[in-house]
Amino acid sequence: MAGCGAQKPMEDEPHIPRPTLDATTRAFFARTASTETGQTRADMIAASNLVPDMAAAERLSANPERNAHLRTTCVATILQAGTVENALADAEATIQCRVLPQDTPEFVKAGLVRAVADPSVSVTTTEPGQDNPESPLPPQILSQIEAAVHSMWPGVMVVPALNIGASDSVYTRAAGIPTYGLCSIFYDMDDDRAHADDERIGVVSFYEGVEFTYRLLKVMSRAGSDAR
Repeated sequence: MAGCGAQKPMEDEPHIPRPTLDATTRAFFARTASTETGQTRADMIAASNLVPDMAAAERLSANPERNAHLRTTCVATILQAGTVENALADAEATIQCRVLPQDTPEFVKAGLVRAVADPSVSVTTTEPGQDNPESPLPPQILSQIEAAVHSMWPGVMVVPALNIGASDSVYTRAAGIPTYGLCSIFYDMDDDRAHADDERIGVVSFYEGVEFTYRLLKVMSRAGSDAR
């Protein structure tokens, strides 16, 4: 699923679904908890349990980015209405949703209909998307990734997470192939130009990403050879 689809949950509205935590999201909070303090740390630990504390998950969802890990989010990205100022016009909103693996397009559409609560407004699916099941994360794969990461950046924490943006892995997962994406490029948090016309990364970061990919392939191919 990127963060532009995140919205603060509205707990008093029935069309907002309860938080959902799969194995990946529980692992995300379990590892991220070590970087937090106080109530946030306690809530992350509670939400990462095999039976998650849903009250803790709800408190965590007050943060828009964390909320996007916990429930399907939708936001109006294009608004259109009229061509001249002196004539009545129909209005149209294009809504983009970042859908959790557990949710179906029908479930999301029903939630939008409840949110609009106006029978004169039609809700139409323009791009239904595909099934996007979660890929399990076996411990041996995580350890291989950590080995490659620590060979370049000792002490850097590896954190499993749902990708809150688009990915071509939707096609391979829909075909039953477990698929994982890795972020191996560092960028300046004060110079985030993602999706902008001048989107860019640093030259050093680019070559580090290439080197990391090479090392990861070596680690995984060696592990595969040993297994045989």
